[in-house]
Amino acid sequence: MPKPKKASQLPVSVPHPLNLNEAAESVAGYIGRGDTSIFEPVQTGFPVLDQLLGGSEDMQGGFYPEDLWLLAGAQGIGKTSLALQMAHNMGSQEVLVIFVCYEHTPITLWERMICQASGYINKLGQGSNDKDLVGISDLRKIYRSMIEDYDGKDFSQEKLIDELLSHLPAPKKLWAEFSKSAAHVWLIKGDLLYTSPAALEAYVKMAKEEGHRRMVLFVDYVQRIPVPPQHGRLLDTNERIEFALRALKGIAMTHMIPVVGVSAADAEGLRGGRIHLENMWGNATMQYEPDGALVLNKDHSENGVEQVRLAIEKSRRGESEIELRYPFKGSVYSFGSPGIRISDGESWQRERAALKPKDEKDPLPDFGKIKTEA
Repeated sequence: MPKPKKASQLPVSVPHPLNLNEAAESVAGYIGRGDTSIFEPVQTGFPVLDQLLGGSEDMQGGFYPEDLWLLAGAQGIGKTSLALQMAHNMGSQEVLVIFVCYEHTPITLWERMICQASGYINKLGQGSNDKDLVGISDLRKIYRSMIEDYDGKDFSQEKLIDELLSHLPAPKKLWAEFSKSAAHVWLIKGDLLYTSPAALEAYVKMAKEEGHRRMVLFVDYVQRIPVPPQHGRLLDTNERIEFALRALKGIAMTHMIPVVGVSAADAEGLRGGRIHLENMWGNATMQYEPDGALVLNKDHSENGVEQVRLAIEKSRRGESEIELRYPFKGSVYSFGSPGIRISDGESWQRERAALKPKDEKDPLPDFGKIKTEA
């Protein structure tokens, strides 16, 4: 197939076709530049989970380029906390994380990541001492104390941060842990009117222009993404969610990066007490469009620490319908690691069968069976 002429009639933004030789040239280009960004998964930093996400004997798995993942669960279960912890782990690998949040400001997210760092250095879930953990209430007490003691001198921001840290347990260790990802995580306040799918893609393009090759886009959460009117009309709620989800998948494929969308559950799922992929707020596209889905559910408490089940309920690259258990300390927004796999006999995945329609159908019609007029 000859290369298409520049003056082709393809619509704007529609990619040109590539024949097999041209596709091979694209692969060779990445190899020639020493760019492994489209071949290697980005690890979440949770070893047991990464191994299950398309891992092998030779390599850990993780979130692969061009894949869209959902991170789902009920309110307050720890979805944003887990996403931020993954962001820190990825940033520590010098992967750029673009974290767009429609629920919290960058300041709140920054505070949560400081609290998480105290969990890391104290090995949460492995006999950590709670007195060495830092909560947001601790940070804000320190803010008030610093303001009360302020004598009007013009301090540099660096000096003020040093002063803040000096009030925390093990400040050098905490800052050393936090700093591992500090330069590789972008925190962005999602605007409910203006941070549209086009704006999300603009952040990715900005990162590429700055020279970043490996990156992950987190969106917290999918159902909040504002969508402009389409074809002259406003979309209803389910249509808007479907559009946003497909736009995120488009960003993942166009820019060859993993995209992770945090997702909320619908009212029926919340009433049921246990959340599954089938309970996500939106239509059937929520189940079919993503390449993978991680679902959080509350479990029991152990030694005063809440246990959370993390289920891999869908994965196109690895195993699925598997559950892991992690300790979660809500006061410091931190999950313990590495996690324990739950046996099939104790798994909650068996109950998902009742949520699936008996005659499960593809969300799109079979166009081959649609009769057309002569």
